[in-house]
Amino acid sequence: MEMNIYLVIILFVIVGNYILDIVVETLNVRHTQSDLPEEYEG
Repeated sequence: MEMNIYLVIILFVIVGNYILDIVVETLNVRHTQSDLPEEYEG
């Protein structure tokens, strides 16, 4: 029974990492801008 607890913890960490990665990538894509700042134009 002990091994099942470790398995659940490991799977929870892996799935949590995957979900967090998807959320971070989605927020990064939303925040991107195609226009350059004024300092770089010209």
